[in-house]
Amino acid sequence: MQRNLRFYTIIWLIILATFNAVVFLLRPLIPGIDENFGTRFWIAWIFIMLAFIGNYACAFFTFQEGSLKRVFYGLSLIAVCWIALVTMFLAGCILMLIPGMPTRVTVVVFIIILALNAINVVRAVYAAGTVERVDDLVSAKTYVIKSLTVEAQRLSDRAKSEGVKGECQKVYDAFRYSDPVSNPALAEIENRIGEKLIEFGGAIDSDDETKVKKISADIQLLIGDRNKKCKELK
Repeated sequence: MQRNLRFYTIIWLIILATFNAVVFLLRPLIPGIDENFGTRFWIAWIFIMLAFIGNYACAFFTFQEGSLKRVFYGLSLIAVCWIALVTMFLAGCILMLIPGMPTRVTVVVFIIILALNAINVVRAVYAAGTVERVDDLVSAKTYVIKSLTVEAQRLSDRAKSEGVKGECQKVYDAFRYSDPVSNPALAEIENRIGEKLIEFGGAIDSDDETKVKKISADIQLLIGDRNKKCKELK
């Protein structure tokens, strides 16, 4: 993620430098800016700089998370921060060019815009956190079947004869197409499935096709019973 942050930092610095270069090169060319617009100019510049800093802070914390999934969830936050920056920039340009605009009004407008953008940032952070918590909950509920499916695939790779491989495929397919969501009420039957899968592994290693077929049928029956209970619990 550090590479992404470095890339983002380079782009951010280029935009920041370009903005300041253009602003300070054009400022002397605007008639009467020192007499009439000097205070408003500096107010606008300060608030736009705050928007730049806020934008980079959001990106920094997003890319520092270390997880690609969390970075993906944080992209909405970065988008909101860019919208805030553009909004602040446009407001600054408009307020600097309106003749006779009182300085207090300029400050109030910027504070309102800053507050609205802060609310949007908080909402984006909350939304990303909610989605992540839901995703973690779903992952926890599907962990058992996913791990059993992976184990079934691993056992299939250890099969020697074609008959044993065929039974392994049946067990693997049974796991793959079963309801992935677990429930505390399913703990007992899932434990029995896990125990049978250990037995199944021993039969595969000994290449005992008769025993493999019997245990395969038992596992498929247990998975079928589990699927029925899943439907009853929904």
